[in-house]
Amino acid sequence: MEWILAVGVVAVAIFLFKKRKRPAGAVRAALEKLGAEYKIIGDVQVSSPKGMLRLDHAAVSPYGIFVITEVKESGNVRGNASEREWSISREETIYNPLWRNRTLVNALEEKLGKNKYLPIVVFANASLKQDYGKDAVEYSGLIPRIRFFTNPVMSPEQVEEIINRLHGLRG
Repeated sequence: MEWILAVGVVAVAIFLFKKRKRPAGAVRAALEKLGAEYKIIGDVQVSSPKGMLRLDHAAVSPYGIFVITEVKESGNVRGNASEREWSISREETIYNPLWRNRTLVNALEEKLGKNKYLPIVVFANASLKQDYGKDAVEYSGLIPRIRFFTNPVMSPEQVEEIINRLHGLRG
């Protein structure tokens, strides 16, 4: 009888402490709560010399253009910021999302000109097991990373112009 109770307690503990996968749209929903200063746009295709790139999310604000790459895979992220591939589980690897984000920023600079681009790679369901620098955050670090920037670098008119140009890239 005691072993049944022990198994039950362990099962409940695993259920309560197991990291749950965030639903699709969780990152977008978090960004939408930033407030009126931040204009959110997503799912934009950007052409580049390397082909078409997908901008997962952008938060355009007086503080700059946050270029956000969302990694949806689950697991423990391991690798080196200078390596082409990172492991995210025992069997799965992903292309270095910092590189992908940098390529996207370069393409946006070509399309939108020089602005203050703030790259962020957010791991919606994964845990970072190494330090990848300030531009790679777990889900819980996304909003604090964005709110870190408080010096205005663009006027409201510039923000609107960037949003309009990003909408134009949607085709």
